[in-house]
Amino acid sequence: MVDIENRDVAGEGEPRSHQSSNVKRWGRAAAAIFVMATMVSVPAFAVAQPPPPGSTFGITSFETKVIDAGGNELTRAGAHPQEARASFEFEKYFNTDFPTAPNGGFWPIEDMRTVITDLPPGFVGNPTVTDNRCPVELLPTDPFFPPRCSLDSAVGIASVHGGSVPIPSTGIFNLEPERGYPAGFGFSSMGFTFFIYPELRSDGDFGLRMVVSGAPYNAITGVDVTFCRNGSENVGSQFAQDWRCLPEDLSKRPFLTNPATECTDKAPVTTLSVDTWVKPGVFHSREAVSPLITDCETLTFEPSVDIAPTMPQPDAPTGLNVDMTFPQEDNDQGQAPPALKKAVVTLPEGMTINPSGAGGLAACADGELLLKSKDPMTCPDASKVGSVVATSPLLDEPIDGGVYIRSQNSVDPESGEMFRLALVLQNKDRGIDVRLPGQIRANRLTGRLETTFDNNPELPVSSLKLQFKDGPRAPLATPPTCGPKTVDTVLTSWGKQTKALQSTFMVNCIGGQGSFALGFQAGTKAPIAGASSPFNLLLSRHDAQDVLAGLQIGMPEGLLANLNGNVGTQIGTVLADAGPGTHPYRFPGRVYLEGPYGDAPFSLRVVIPAKAGPFDLGEVVVRQKIHVDPTTAAVTVTSDPIPTIVEGVPVRLRNMSVDIDKPGFMINPTSCEPKKIWATATSKGGHVQRMETRFQVGACEKLDVKPKLDIDVIGSKQLGYHKHPGIKATVTQTRGEAGLKKAEVTMPLSLALDTKNAKALCKPAEAQAKACPEGSIVGNATAISPVLNRPLKGNVYFVEGTRVTETGRITGTLPKLWVALRGEVALDVWADSDVDEKQRLVTTFATVPDAPISSFELNITGGTNGILQVTGQKGAHMCNQRSVADAQFDGQNGKRLVSKTDMSVPCRFRTVSSTLRTSDAVVRVTGIGAGRVTASGAGVRTTRRTIKSAKLATVRVPLSAAGQRARRAGKSVRVKVTFRPRGGGKTKTTTVTVKPAKKQASTRGSSPR
Repeated sequence: MVDIENRDVAGEGEPRSHQSSNVKRWGRAAAAIFVMATMVSVPAFAVAQPPPPGSTFGITSFETKVIDAGGNELTRAGAHPQEARASFEFEKYFNTDFPTAPNGGFWPIEDMRTVITDLPPGFVGNPTVTDNRCPVELLPTDPFFPPRCSLDSAVGIASVHGGSVPIPSTGIFNLEPERGYPAGFGFSSMGFTFFIYPELRSDGDFGLRMVVSGAPYNAITGVDVTFCRNGSENVGSQFAQDWRCLPEDLSKRPFLTNPATECTDKAPVTTLSVDTWVKPGVFHSREAVSPLITDCETLTFEPSVDIAPTMPQPDAPTGLNVDMTFPQEDNDQGQAPPALKKAVVTLPEGMTINPSGAGGLAACADGELLLKSKDPMTCPDASKVGSVVATSPLLDEPIDGGVYIRSQNSVDPESGEMFRLALVLQNKDRGIDVRLPGQIRANRLTGRLETTFDNNPELPVSSLKLQFKDGPRAPLATPPTCGPKTVDTVLTSWGKQTKALQSTFMVNCIGGQGSFALGFQAGTKAPIAGASSPFNLLLSRHDAQDVLAGLQIGMPEGLLANLNGNVGTQIGTVLADAGPGTHPYRFPGRVYLEGPYGDAPFSLRVVIPAKAGPFDLGEVVVRQKIHVDPTTAAVTVTSDPIPTIVEGVPVRLRNMSVDIDKPGFMINPTSCEPKKIWATATSKGGHVQRMETRFQVGACEKLDVKPKLDIDVIGSKQLGYHKHPGIKATVTQTRGEAGLKKAEVTMPLSLALDTKNAKALCKPAEAQAKACPEGSIVGNATAISPVLNRPLKGNVYFVEGTRVTETGRITGTLPKLWVALRGEVALDVWADSDVDEKQRLVTTFATVPDAPISSFELNITGGTNGILQVTGQKGAHMCNQRSVADAQFDGQNGKRLVSKTDMSVPCRFRTVSSTLRTSDAVVRVTGIGAGRVTASGAGVRTTRRTIKSAKLATVRVPLSAAGQRARRAGKSVRVKVTFRPRGGGKTKTTTVTVKPAKKQASTRGSSPR
């Protein structure tokens, strides 16, 4: 309440300025006398007798009425009533103790304190239609001095009931709004000033709420309030006021407007809520139901829309400008246009969420946004992705605000709850706070976006402008293709009118658009031969190019992975940069080595958590098959399709870096020859790109090539002439040696290839199809590698040999050996058979994979179908001669080792030959191994020799003086030879008589077996 003393009758802005000063002086005097005479007769200023016991406060009646100029109820949607009335009465009692009123007067049970009137949604009054708004201080508290507000700010009539004296009606004035309110209205009655402040029901349906708070103790039993279409006027006198609404004037903007809403069977309801000074905060409520709204079908809804990105280039981060206008002119039926209820905007195909926009982005949680609340929101600044400006015919100034990202509420991109928006309009000066939830539905397969704002406030809006931020972190990305693009918009009004609109914008074409030319780099970080080193692969793509959808990587020979003990473990990391522009969003991930997958013996599992800013799209898991070439052991990694869209968000992969960095996992080749790492990439649009990068290691000369070859002849009964012994050949290497590139073994003349003895030969076509007959199996093999968990084992097949002559004719050669090693991986090792110039059998493994081995064991079966045969003259026996194999090993690093290997023949311990010479006796024994040989006897000096491995040993035994005399006399010398195996075991002994005639003496037990 504002107390203004000694006011002039004609207030500021009073149009009737012709009143004379005499009239003013007379008015002041008369008013003073009248006030003094009535101070004792107005019950509002007196202390009332208490109400009868048991009386309770309540609202006895509440009525509203909206009428046209003819006094009829106006129900047409969007129409402008001539008058909008509201009246209410309270429970009252008759006060008989009032001293100056013989019959007493009517008093309320309790004095009202706060009066709240909730208008139906869409029913509005426009405070901007009056030419002036009255300053608050011009509403007087003196009952006989009328307000000094200009008459053109009067918008209604108020009548207060109470006591025993009739209280004249007074004008309701459109006030200059106070901070925190969109408008203000006030009136004075019998010395009391009432202020009516409209509020927006931001915590509800966004209808208007009219609030009178802190009403004075004034014994009011009821109030009638009328707001007028074109204002009000006083047709009475200063002391006997009689206010009425001005006649309808269609040339003026109307103050009142009916809801321009859909016509349903739900009638508009106005709710009155009142509390009292006796029980503040305890509200009593009553509803007034109005007739149903009619004529919705004649409403006119003609909005326009212009939507365009801020960036005209393809595949680029972009903001978005949204400009919606809603004409506010009445139609020919005198109806205001309905307000926007629902807006659905569908962006063109390819214009999608930008992964780059997640950088630095936060989300506003529901507990921070506080929809349907008037409490201050606390959304983080990083959740704001745009600005909004709205204009309304009800306000003099626009309302600013922002567009915010809301927290994720679903894992379904098509639900509208995974990607959520909030449009916030706030004007603290006017008390406006509108928080509207929005939904974004992203097509899971295409990423096309549909944004919906539904159940918008049923309030008139002239324009709505949204600007989504641009720059490298813009929330959207332009389509990757150029040309015209169309935005589809469907707007629905509260009157159920729907308008389908389109906006078209251009995406400019640029050079290289739609092409596919990835950048590719790969290699180990420490390219040292045979060493373990992290491996890195990098792919990069330019904006506007087609996106990566498939990838195959080919490793050079010798660049291997250590599978031993690493299956099921993390072996590296991956970084994927997604989104267009200069600031793609980086997604870190993990790389795991896994077991079999599909037709591959091993696989990779790449796991990338698709969490960007406030959005969690789950984990992206992509599997890759690891194939090992069976001939070269070269590794090829083939990826499953690379996702181009994840939960409705196109990845737009820009860079991908893979680091295989588990210590000891990747092993460099031992060959320093230049090599290549290759890749084949396919795009979403079907492009295929073959890429290569040079790869070469160094320091090969520091690696040794020192393999050890052991050859055991198998089958003691197969050692004679034309028999078929077996062979076990074992090659061993120590860690740190260069891998073998070629191995060539030349057998002694005592062994030859017997091709006719094989049960069957495998045809080349059968070998190609990996379908050799069982009869062509001539042995087996086992390879142990430090990079594998288990040995590789398989059969050895006898394959028909062929070659192509210079004339192109296919001719036969000696059969080949196909060693089919199987296990965790499959390796096919081939050996050619040939004879050298000395007619010795030569077996050559010409293409040995560059892979580390601990041992390789080759077993060739002997016996019935054995392919090796003892040769020589009839009666030849392998135990009667030394069997030495020549070997040549070529390392991957270019070094060569040439060696001779004494073949271990399974002979029984016996003397093979003996010779008596001038000063010694020479005895050759067989059937020994590692251990010690001792020769002794009459006529010889005891001699000892240590044997390191299985051999046919020759022992030279010096003759004693007696032995020399015996030799000269033509007599023989007997020599006893003893063999003690190393490490213990049974001692073996044989005795030989050595004759002097340089002939092989007869030996005890020396006949061949």
